[in-house]
Order: sequence, then structure tokens, then C-alpha cells
Amino acid sequence: MLSPYKKDILNALKLGFLPIERLEGKSVLLTGATGLIGGAVGDMILEGCPGARLTVTGRSAERLRKRFPSTKVDILELDLSKEAPKKAFDFIIHAAGYANPALYATSPVEVMTLNYNSLVPLLEAVRKNPGSRLLYVSSDEVYGETGLQTIEESDSGYVDCTRPRSCYPSSKRHCETLCAAYADEYGADVVTVRPSHVYGPYFTEGDNRAYAQFLRNVLNGEDVILKSQGEQMRSWCYSVDCASAILAVLLGGAKGEAYNIADNTSSFTIRDLAEMTAKAGGRSVGFHLPPELEKKGYNPVRRSVISTKKLESLGWKPFPGTPETKIASTYCTQKNYSLNGNTKP
Repeated sequence: MLSPYKKDILNALKLGFLPIERLEGKSVLLTGATGLIGGAVGDMILEGCPGARLTVTGRSAERLRKRFPSTKVDILELDLSKEAPKKAFDFIIHAAGYANPALYATSPVEVMTLNYNSLVPLLEAVRKNPGSRLLYVSSDEVYGETGLQTIEESDSGYVDCTRPRSCYPSSKRHCETLCAAYADEYGADVVTVRPSHVYGPYFTEGDNRAYAQFLRNVLNGEDVILKSQGEQMRSWCYSVDCASAILAVLLGGAKGEAYNIADNTSSFTIRDLAEMTAKAGGRSVGFHLPPELEKKGYNPVRRSVISTKKLESLGWKPFPGTPETKIASTYCTQKNYSLNGNTKP
């Protein structure tokens, strides 16, 4: 029986805007494949183009094989901050990186250095292999505090570089500039995406972002716990829609450009997300003040709503469904996943 998430991937592929057949016979390296975004990208490639030669990489072969049990997927155990892949690939999707608020508070140095050091060998691989393309997964956090109602790719706001919590947006900005520099100086074919806040199933055990904490609450039979008033306004995107957007940019985006990724029907507050997640699991929403160390990792930006016009110019669109139905798919799939001992349904 197909999980709701698997059905959503198949429905997204049926929309017909994604030229995924261009991956047929091509070699694709996917980093961060056990993460929320990378995992969804890998699933969509496997469903949409079985003839693609997919290699997933990470620091644990066991975790990679658990996430991708298919024999069609090659496993490459690799620490990109220390070594580069030894073979060339037609496409590289770099979705690896520290995206964990707890680490922003406790390990800001490691967040910055890993995000940078893991990118350099991949850029070098593309530079040395003309005809290949690298897609870098950045973040809408690069915009900082803009004061704008809707943020375009050409906008830029304020990030306080003296705050250790800025390790994440600052490292993403740094990496985007490095991508642009490789494109300009060496002619490397690089394109960047800036996902909004993404939710979906199969998140890692250590993921402590708001959506993951809310899901854990309801899966444990608890009420959803908000650790603020939850008034921050955000753009959101279901992982399936994020994956299709990444592949649309990989296959159709202009060299050297950056593209926002969000669902323009999904701009709501963190409290709204908490209430929708609680409803999916038949629970309520409560409040709890977080410890000071945890608060250090929180994103201070009050409003981050991003434009998707540039992405939509490639023909991309989210598959039909409301935020409530997509959050319900996330909950049902993650519940089944957990009940089956973390074996993909």
C-alpha cells in the first residue's frame, strides 16, 4: 500500500511541467540524501526517471542504505568537508549542510566551516568537468530582516554578523557568493535555490526545527508545544513540492541565477503550523518557555515571505492541495514510518 507521501510524489510528477526525462542515463550525485529535502529529491528522481544513475552520499553508509534501500541507488560514504568524490558526475545536487537551530546555539563555528568546506570540493569537481552542473541548496535565511511584505531574489536585508546565531545565514550567503564567483571566474555551471521553511516526513532524529518538534509531539500522543507566541510569518513548502522545484531549477534554471522555493498558497505563522499539525493528530496546542540556550538558536526574523514568480516562470507549480492536506499527509506517513520501526512504507 502506498504511503500518502508516495502518492503525493506520483501526483506531482503527473503535473507534466518537470522535464525529468532529461536525467535518463545521466549520473547524479545527491548530497544530504538522508535529510528532509535531499531525501525527497532522491525519491522523486527514483520515481520519475528510473534510468538516472543516482549516487547518494553522506557520512554513514548504514543510514544512507536505510533511507534508500533500492538496489538502483549507489551509496558513497564520504565526508565532503575532508575529501572530494573521485569520479565525475553530470549533475550534482548539494543538499547537505547543518540546518539545525540547536547547533546554531552550541556549535556556530562548526556550522560555518562545514557549510563552506563541503561546497568547495563540489565546485572544484564541476570546474574540472565541463558540461556538468551543480545545484546548491541555500536558504531563504540569506535575506535576513528586510521589512518587505514579499521578498524577490534581488532583495537583501540585514543580518547581524556579530551574533553567533548568524552562523547559518552568513555561511549560506558566503556559499552563494562562492558559487557566483566560480561561475564568473571559471565558467562553472552553477545554479542556486533558496527554499523557504520546508516540512515533510522522514526528517532526521536530530532535526529540532519547529515542524519536526510539532510532529514528534503528536506522534508521541502529546499536545503540540509552542515555545513562543508563534507570531513569526513564514513562507512554507511541502517537501514534495520543494523536491520538484529543485529538479525544475536543475533542469531549466539559468546558469548563475538564484531561485526562491515556496508554495505561494502557504504563507502562515508558526502558530498556524502548530495548530494544523495538532489538528492532524487530534491534539491541542500548548505553550512552554524554552531555556535560554535553546532560544539562542531561534531565527530572529519576524517576517519572511518570498516571491515564487521567478520559479514559476520555469513552469513549476505545487501539486494541488491545501497546507492542511499536505500536513496531514506528512503526519500519516511519519506515523506509519515510526510504527514500522523506521522502515519506509
